[in-house]
Amino acid sequence: MTFAQLQAETLRRLEETSAGVVWTVADIEAALNDGYAEITDATEWRETWRTIDLLGDRPWYDGRYVLGEDLLTLGP
Repeated sequence: MTFAQLQAETLRRLEETSAGVVWTVADIEAALNDGYAEITDATEWRETWRTIDLLGDRPWYDGRYVLGEDLLTLGP
């Protein structure tokens, strides 16, 4: 299902009419994107692989600082 189809289905389910629009298209897009972000965080299905250069004089690394993004878990 494409984003446009999700948006159209959301509008259909809300039964919007041109006379009494409560939600804007921007509101629906934001809600769909927020839901997508929430479900990817909850299920941890989106993985990103990164290689970190190991330095001999550094015994530990702060993954949030080194990777520069929100971090759920680190793997080997």
